[in-house]
Amino acid sequence: MEQQKRDKQISFLKRMLGEVICNSLDDDDVTEIMLNPDGSIWLESRKQGMYRAGEMSEFHAKNFLCQLASLKDLYLNEKEPVIETTLPFNNERIEGVLPPVTPKPKFTIRKPAKFVYSLESYVENKIMTEAQYNYICKALYGRSNILICGGPGTGKTTALNSMTKKMV
Repeated sequence: MEQQKRDKQISFLKRMLGEVICNSLDDDDVTEIMLNPDGSIWLESRKQGMYRAGEMSEFHAKNFLCQLASLKDLYLNEKEPVIETTLPFNNERIEGVLPPVTPKPKFTIRKPAKFVYSLESYVENKIMTEAQYNYICKALYGRSNILICGGPGTGKTTALNSMTKKMV
């Protein structure tokens, strides 16, 4: 019975997201999905870069975020207007924000990487030098602390995953 209720909630979430976003969640080329406060849906794709893909009403956006919060046993209201969690169907990371932090609901969905790059591929693709590669390997094998920082979408998690892969 509990699973049936959860399945209905997930089905409702997908209806609230709409066809554009649901299709984008299944598209391996799409890496990020954003809803801006003006209702515009933007996609970031490996092939096309960033582009506008559609619109979502304020009503659907707010209902989606509130239903997601409820499903995850989180609070989302004027006093706690930010939600950071994962989607229950594909485990994508999502951050959603409601007023008063933003004029209207907005959210960003980050899809997990489909494959893990090796540290060697960073050198092969001239993202890092051989000297940088050797320095990082020495730090990894020496069990040193490594700080990875950067803005959104700059590859922090991808770099961490490649370092973790090197350690195994």
